[in-house]
Amino acid sequence: RDAAALLACVADRLGQPQEVVPEPAEETPPLVDTEQIERLAGRLPAAKLRPLLVSYRDGHDARLARIEALLACADLAGLAREAHDIKSTAGTFGTPRLGRLARCLERACKARDLAGAKASFTAISTPAEETWPLFERAVEKALTRPAEPARPSPPAPP
Repeated sequence: RDAAALLACVADRLGQPQEVVPEPAEETPPLVDTEQIERLAGRLPAAKLRPLLVSYRDGHDARLARIEALLACADLAGLAREAHDIKSTAGTFGTPRLGRLARCLERACKARDLAGAKASFTAISTPAEETWPLFERAVEKALTRPAEPARPSPPAPP
C-alpha cells in the first residue's frame, strides 16, 4: 500500500493520470445514520442544531451544483476539494452513504480520472435525492423526542 501511495504521489506531481485501484468490497452504508443524528441532538439544543442541519442540507445542494460546474470545466483539483468537504461533513451529520460516494469522487479526481469523476458525480446525485426525506424525518424525530432525565450526581466524598 505504501508503494501504491508513493506511485500515486509521483504520478500526481508529474501530472500523469493513474489507475484507480478499487477498494475492497464493503457493505453499503445506510443513507442516514439515525444514531449519529441523535448524538448531535443530545449534545446541542434544538434551537442551535436545527439551523446547522438545514445549513448542511442546503450546503450539500450548493456543493453538488459547484461540482457540476467544476466537471464542465474539468477542474479536478476543485472537484477533489468539494468531494473532500462532502466526505467530511457527511460523517458529522449522519449521511454515511453520501460520504462513501464522495470518497470515490475524491479518489477519481486525485487519480486524474475525469470519466470516473463524472460517474461518481452521477452516483452521488441519486442518493442525495433519496437521503434528504429520510434525513429530515430523523432530524425531526431526534429533536422532538423527550429529553432524558438528568442523572443524579454522585455523592460528594466525605
